[in-house]
Amino acid sequence: MKVKEFIMEDDHGKEFIVVCEKPYRQPKKIFALKGWQRRRMVPLQCTGQELRQITGGVLMTLDDLCQSLRSV
Repeated sequence: MKVKEFIMEDDHGKEFIVVCEKPYRQPKKIFALKGWQRRRMVPLQCTGQELRQITGGVLMTLDDLCQSLRSV
């Protein structure tokens, strides 16, 4: 069994998809980040700083999830 994606929502109600498969065009990456609107993925349009903030939030949230699963 493997995780394919997570749907996450930030503090402003904006939803993102974290796809947990290696993108074909960039083989060094371990996940891809996409926007999520009306049950479909869309290109994520943001500045580099916004992308770093989103990625940091995603990593913290996934770490919290892993920590809580370990304690179960």
